[in-house]
Amino acid sequence: MKKSDVKKWVKALRSGEYQQGEGELCREDEIVGDCEYCCLGVACDILIDEYWIKDFNLWSIGPLKSFDIPELADKKKWNESTTISFPSLSNLQKMGLDVAYAQELAELNDKGWSFKRIANKIEKDLL
Repeated sequence: MKKSDVKKWVKALRSGEYQQGEGELCREDEIVGDCEYCCLGVACDILIDEYWIKDFNLWSIGPLKSFDIPELADKKKWNESTTISFPSLSNLQKMGLDVAYAQELAELNDKGWSFKRIANKIEKDLL
């Protein structure tokens, strides 16, 4: 991952501009309209030059392709109960993120690590 991208990501995680959520890259509160992001959703939002797309009440960055999403690789299609909790392989490649490292960060995010704590880890590991 480029150092300039790491710095942008860390800055965004510490900025307070992103509401933290878990279990999905991005989840919209349909009443208020705000979105909650996991740490990888923040990375997608600032580093991937594509629009968020809502499909089956889920947000993805760019069009969803079941074969491009690790947890859906063995399924031919997804349904309304499927959650998109991980960036596509092509988006991970665009960001320069290793799958194993991204998975580790997603797990820490979902275990309750704050964005600031995750930013500290990313900064220590990638800069």
